[in-house]
Amino acid sequence: MIGFLILSLLFSPINGASKKVINPYKIVICMKKQTMYCFKDDVMFFETKISTGMGQGFFATPIGFFRVGNKAEVAYAEEWEVWVYHWMQFAGRNGMHSLQGMVYYKLLGRKASHGCVRLNHEAAKYLYSFIPLLTPVWVLEEYDPSMDVKQLTPKTRILIKPPVAKRVNLNPLMSKTPVAPHFASLRNFFIDFGL
Repeated sequence: MIGFLILSLLFSPINGASKKVINPYKIVICMKKQTMYCFKDDVMFFETKISTGMGQGFFATPIGFFRVGNKAEVAYAEEWEVWVYHWMQFAGRNGMHSLQGMVYYKLLGRKASHGCVRLNHEAAKYLYSFIPLLTPVWVLEEYDPSMDVKQLTPKTRILIKPPVAKRVNLNPLMSKTPVAPHFASLRNFFIDFGL
């Protein structure tokens, strides 16, 4: 029996300890749109309205790159004397969570929290169920969801498409503007060129 145990240990693969666990999830929070975007394998699969910090300094949601640090199904925030649900901490005292009741739902989509990211109950419970610790979280001033999330770096603060420059018509015959600003009339054009 002991011989069989030793043989099974010698010839069994030890994959559990050597396998690197890869987290396929990313969370992007857009302060301007008050929206959270969730990605799996760099493809967006979930979007929801949120409320971030309503003020400056202590009440502001910090901008930058973070990771989910800890999770709790239910937690008590002594500072605000309130119960929070499906808590996912990402920046010091700040986290993503829902609150008791539904009165705050009418504020989702606007800055209304004391620095945390408020979610509705369904979104918080859904994300809490599978988002692992150390999931990357970007809190950005502005974000365009059509942009490739692979472009995000820890230093990213804004990720949007640059504005498209207006096309300039270089054909002076097709232009409604004078060829040059000092040609007030066609007569001046001929005088300037000695015609």
